[in-house]
Amino acid sequence: MAANIGPEKILAKMGGGKDAVQAAFVIHNNLKVEGVPGSSVIHITFQHPDPEMVRPVLNGVIAEYLDKHEQVHKAIGLSNDKLMEETTQLRQQIAQTEAELLMAKTNAGIISIADSEKAYSEEISRIRRELFPSRGQPCRAQIEFERPCRSQGCQKCHHECGCSQPAAGDRGAIQRHLFAAGVFGKPAK
Repeated sequence: MAANIGPEKILAKMGGGKDAVQAAFVIHNNLKVEGVPGSSVIHITFQHPDPEMVRPVLNGVIAEYLDKHEQVHKAIGLSNDKLMEETTQLRQQIAQTEAELLMAKTNAGIISIADSEKAYSEEISRIRRELFPSRGQPCRAQIEFERPCRSQGCQKCHHECGCSQPAAGDRGAIQRHLFAAGVFGKPAK
């Protein structure tokens, strides 16, 4: 590159001369190249006492980089157009495969775990609202819920409001109630 621009121009404000090797050395020592992490951007900086030399040197560095880049990719049989075409084809294949997978899951009755959890949570909330309708204002039965019925020796509440909520200590009655509501599937016989 120093020979293309001219060693005498590069060395003019640095003591003069026509030595191409010395001009290349000046370019090498004043050129800074940095890659930007996580991107394909390259920052190139060149400092020279003659501001008129910066642009031609940077343009020369960029042109040589692009030439070398093209040579390397042509050597392995890849061009930008071919890479873009292959990328497009692969994206289409991935989209088709994802669509086929979704169709297979749907046909097999497989649903999203997150969607299932949400649906079950909503169903449990609905059933709880039905089982315990008056959360804000407890009926007499709910107030007496913890107190077992001593007259018949059972754990069920007997109250005037007519609700049939089982007492908290009666696990069997609670389970039967939940099975009957469909929370745990079909009730055991």
